Amino acid sequence: MPPQLRLYTTSALCFLLLFGCGSESPESQKPLAGSFAQKEASSSKPPMRMLDPDSLRNMSNLLAGRIAPEDEAELDPLWIEHGRLMGDTWEGIENRLVKMRDWAKEVQPAGDQAEAPLLYPLGGPDLISAIQFFPEASSYLLIGLEAPGHLPNPEDFSASVLESDLKRLRKPFNSFEEHGYFVRSEIDKDLSGGSFDGILPILLICLVRAGQVPINLQYVTIDPETIAITPLPPDATSAKAVVIHYVPQDQHPSENPDAQLGPDAEAVKAKAVYYFAQDVSNSGLFSDDPFSLLIQRQEAVNVYMKSAEYLLHTDEFSTFRKLLLKKAHTLLQDDSGIPIRFLTSDTWDVRLFGQYKSVLAAYSHWLQDDLVAAFAKGKNVSPLGFNLGYSSNTDGGCLILGTRKTASDAP
Repeated sequence: MPPQLRLYTTSALCFLLLFGCGSESPESQKPLAGSFAQKEASSSKPPMRMLDPDSLRNMSNLLAGRIAPEDEAELDPLWIEHGRLMGDTWEGIENRLVKMRDWAKEVQPAGDQAEAPLLYPLGGPDLISAIQFFPEASSYLLIGLEAPGHLPNPEDFSASVLESDLKRLRKPFNSFEEHGYFVRSEIDKDLSGGSFDGILPILLICLVRAGQVPINLQYVTIDPETIAITPLPPDATSAKAVVIHYVPQDQHPSENPDAQLGPDAEAVKAKAVYYFAQDVSNSGLFSDDPFSLLIQRQEAVNVYMKSAEYLLHTDEFSTFRKLLLKKAHTLLQDDSGIPIRFLTSDTWDVRLFGQYKSVLAAYSHWLQDDLVAAFAKGKNVSPLGFNLGYSSNTDGGCLILGTRKTASDAP
């Protein structure tokens, strides 16, 4: 286990927890932007249920459209149709994922820190991309504005609206198939009614479709006294953070009769994905903010960003930008992340992939002339091999790989 990870034991499972927090209580933090994150603390939904491992696995498979033939007779035909349509969509998505995995195997973006935690801000629930580029990461920390929401059970779906519920669930993946990223406005619209009120189903679908089996789910918060991530009480009706532990299919008893799951997550080589609904603008994240300290206390993290709305180009996100530049061992991003002028040659080795000549008209103000010039020179520029980000349907997009120099790299 990498030294920067801490182990906190719960009655259900040993958490592979990452970070700690500071003195400011969650109640005193500024409200988050975004429709989900602004929901009231109370909810008409049931409490945040902790499903047993079998129920969690079965529900995740159902949402992902992975339905065993022997189970089809017991399901509403709409679930069978959902499985077929979700499978068709994922065939298209997988075409891009294969190329992403091949690229990552060749480039090895994380270098000698492949097992370090991966921090993926401003990407919402896009766990599937993180796994392709950083498959050996011990844990993943995703940051978005949408709340995790509840995980519905099959009985939670009203028969009269089941078809529309499942259609809304598939829509974000249809956009992902086309663009390679989730459209936040669509998630806000499509997963805010019926049986869904957050992005948790998307996270679980990404896990299942990546060949993983979720074995434990906990809604969590940051305890300012113990500086640890701790479970929310079982009667909580809302949450801003969640952790999911999972194992590869071949290490799960459902696929491998010789596999055994005990109470120790490390023993079964479980990994963890964390999702936080967190405003990372200067007005929502301060240097002594619990979430800021969560990152500051790490020895090293790798960072991935794409389709980040050019927020880190602005002064309003300067604090978070400085934090990422300070803590990142590896920074993999498209042009919408941190401007290349901040990746100075005294600190960073930079490689470029793909093409960069222009940006979408809506983001024309954020065109980086120095990045255009760098790609035009052709030095340290390599093909990408797949489309990515806002320019996926125009010039194919680009990736910028920054690796922090060590003392031995100094001139």
